[in-house]
Amino acid sequence: MALEGYLHEFSVPDLIQLVDLSKKTGMTHIQAQQGGEPVEGYLYFRDGRITGATLDEMEPLEAALTFFILHEGQFRFYDQAVPAPTITASNEMIIMEGIGRQDRWAEARP
Repeated sequence: MALEGYLHEFSVPDLIQLVDLSKKTGMTHIQAQQGGEPVEGYLYFRDGRITGATLDEMEPLEAALTFFILHEGQFRFYDQAVPAPTITASNEMIIMEGIGRQDRWAEARP
């Protein structure tokens, strides 16, 4: 599946839902800016379900949720084997919590 683009055109929730609907296994590489600093990490999927995430030194679930506050950057999905699962929460829970975090982040910004 060739899936790549820009976060301002295709949001993280949209990306998760598309991978979920297509039941793909692989990883999404995300490169963005946060507070003027570059950030780079991965969301891992198995059969469309988020199974892990890496971003800096964050715990996997925290990393997955942090991707929701990134709006300027790019992503690319790679079909490939992924590491053993480190996240057990459902995609729906991650999306709901991530959107809540996104809203709180927008309110806190000047």
